[in-house]
Amino acid sequence: MKILVEFLKSLDERLRRLEEIAERENIFIEEKIPDSGLGGKELFKSGKGISRIIKLPFCDICGKELNEDFYLCRCNKKVCSDCVIKYENRVYCLECFESLLPISKKTYKVLLAIRNEITGNRKIRKISKMGKEEIKKSILELSELGFVRKEGLLRRLRITDDGLIALDMCEQIYGNDADVLFLKSEIEREKS
Repeated sequence: MKILVEFLKSLDERLRRLEEIAERENIFIEEKIPDSGLGGKELFKSGKGISRIIKLPFCDICGKELNEDFYLCRCNKKVCSDCVIKYENRVYCLECFESLLPISKKTYKVLLAIRNEITGNRKIRKISKMGKEEIKKSILELSELGFVRKEGLLRRLRITDDGLIALDMCEQIYGNDADVLFLKSEIEREKS
């Protein structure tokens, strides 16, 4: 990444010098700023002078202009620090991450409740405001993925180690959504 930044800086300096020459000699300069690409500048000769194209890098997820600190997902999408999901020393965009861990927000909310030892369908329904069938479907999905299992004499749902990892990963995606923040406050109220 540093090599690319250094190369772009040297290219920028060369372009600045060419622009100074073009201005002194009154050469017509056309400038275009496209909205995609990894960034940088490009010069080419046109009929009456030198044209310059400035390519500004933008996050392929949120569209925010990127500075030097951005990530490249395995699918070659450029991702800003707000949109990147980090897992096992790799970076992912939301789409690639969801292909690794196909958990919906509703299922994440059920997993969050189970993590906090709220395991009964009625209690989960009360704090999450989800329907009975949605909760059953989410619990079945979590069981099939190996993220929860029933333990003990009462066969209470418990989160597994893989479930804790999934919970941490989903927190990066859904953790600051308004409905999830509301659920977290309801969990805290239920625990106290």
